[in-house]
Amino acid sequence: MNNLVKFIISLCLSINLLSGYAMELPDEVHSKIEILSAQGNSLAESGKYREATEKFIEALELLPEPITDWETCTWLLVAIGDMNFLQRAYEPAKMA
Repeated sequence: MNNLVKFIISLCLSINLLSGYAMELPDEVHSKIEILSAQGNSLAESGKYREATEKFIEALELLPEPITDWETCTWLLVAIGDMNFLQRAYEPAKMA
């Protein structure tokens, strides 16, 4: 994950925490998301962007509805957008 993506994730998390929107996921869900995210990051570092995207989407699908209520949604969408951008899939990147 590049520095810009890390900065955006950090900024989004800070805004969510400061504005009182931080909600905690159930431990089981949080653990699964962490595992999938780590797998996605590892794949991305190996240049396997499509496979990384699939891991991030799989993690996103674990979030309870509405997914936009979770700060985790923000950084997963950023990661998905970044992976799409690196694949030169600019429209899906913009949508994420």
